Amino acid sequence: MSSNPRARKQAILQRLQNRLKLKSESLADHFEFIIYIGLIHKDPKKTQIYRSADVQVLMNNRLEQQILYKSQQSCKSVDDVNQLINDDIVQLHVASYNRVKQGDDNTIAVTNETESMDFRFWPRKDFEKLCCVVLSRWKHDVNAPFRCLQRKFSLSFVQEDVDNYTRCSKYVKDVFVGGEQDDIFIMLQKNKGRSSKKCAFRAKRLCVFLPQNQLTCWNSSSESDVIDKLLFTL
Repeated sequence: MSSNPRARKQAILQRLQNRLKLKSESLADHFEFIIYIGLIHKDPKKTQIYRSADVQVLMNNRLEQQILYKSQQSCKSVDDVNQLINDDIVQLHVASYNRVKQGDDNTIAVTNETESMDFRFWPRKDFEKLCCVVLSRWKHDVNAPFRCLQRKFSLSFVQEDVDNYTRCSKYVKDVFVGGEQDDIFIMLQKNKGRSSKKCAFRAKRLCVFLPQNQLTCWNSSSESDVIDKLLFTL
């Protein structure tokens, strides 16, 4: 018995659409992420810890034009940016977070109030570094705890480096400051002061770059272990 040609055609089209959908997905699309951010001060008592309120997941190869455009406005070379595009890299973006507070009895709590990232990055000399720890779990496993990825991210606040980035930003509004390993970036927004010759930069967005083949490289640290390490050991 011959099949209906129209039904056969619809089935073929459906299979093609499913294949295209699978090709457009990445492994990262099947994970949930949270990121803990530590603003490590030179005075340890002033260290601030935040937990991401939302993590936006993007693949470099989906953003080629945007990345190239931004590279023309920043101090990074085109070769560096092309390397990032060619690598199978996951971008994890954070623009809002919740504070992590330690009580008088050493209890740890994440506040319910979500804040947009907006802190003065430059000029200031009280920061030592910014640290990020990424945790993840499979989207379908909603009852499972988040697990800590092995890779850690750190951006040191070297005054000379920040000065160089800000000098490059004379004619642009936004600046991207990156770590030595090119795996963590902060987007800074320039705000002019009262004097036209003076300006300040405020952090508005954080991004970490993670090779997709490291998405399942977890260690044994729990979420509470991560907070403890950020508060007491970094």
